[in-house]
Amino acid sequence: MSLVKKLAFAPFFLLSFAFFNNQLDTVLKIPNAIFSLDTGVLVQLLTLAGLILLTSLFFVIFVSLSTDWKIVIPVLIIAIFFPAIFFKPPINYAVAILSLLSLSICFWLLQHRLKTYLEYRPTALFAPSIKLLVGLLVFTCSIGYFFVSKQQIEQKGFQIPDSIIESALKFTPQPQNLNQTETASPVNMAKDLMKKTVNDQFQALLKPYLKYVPFVQAVLFYLTLSFFVSIFSIFLSPVVFIFYYILEKTGFLKFTTETRVVKKMVV
Repeated sequence: MSLVKKLAFAPFFLLSFAFFNNQLDTVLKIPNAIFSLDTGVLVQLLTLAGLILLTSLFFVIFVSLSTDWKIVIPVLIIAIFFPAIFFKPPINYAVAILSLLSLSICFWLLQHRLKTYLEYRPTALFAPSIKLLVGLLVFTCSIGYFFVSKQQIEQKGFQIPDSIIESALKFTPQPQNLNQTETASPVNMAKDLMKKTVNDQFQALLKPYLKYVPFVQAVLFYLTLSFFVSIFSIFLSPVVFIFYYILEKTGFLKFTTETRVVKKMVV
């Protein structure tokens, strides 16, 4: 296979990995994203999950076509510079190192699989590697979320998202038989007071366990992101099959057959 074909999907992987880092940076800047009830935050998390799956898909396709560490390693070196662009220390170091380890593990395992498989079935051959890389990248995101959560708690303490408090306040009794002008200001003042009271009480209750909160948040973030990724993963097998079917029919892939001697036991 020519060098052009081996590098054909490297730009797609690098582009998707860059968008993945950018989206992760956006999500990490949302305070307590996993507790937010805002639909905008939900969209951001779903977008991140989709980019994780897309990045994993393009990387596995790239590795399956190149199958040469001399080609893959330079692309990986380029890729790990993206965390340095989008994140600040120490998050950039954590994301860069874990991303490099995740991609390297996936490359090594997939290369071994490509050398030992007996029958070409793209779904069975490549889908496990994609799922493995997806899980590793979700873990990487969770470690990044851990560092961000730790920094926020050290600076501001743990804050309950306003969306949760406001949702709870909707169930509180409202003043009756008063016109809107008369009730607007007192009601708003009452809501602000209740928000402050709830936050203060929660801070006092949580203070002895505050050092464990970043870890708990990271675990919840991992579970939440894994759930969203699993939704997109429903379409993974057919997408992989269609992708490699197109590569085969367009002549991008070529195949050879071989005969192997099999040793059997006879009693």
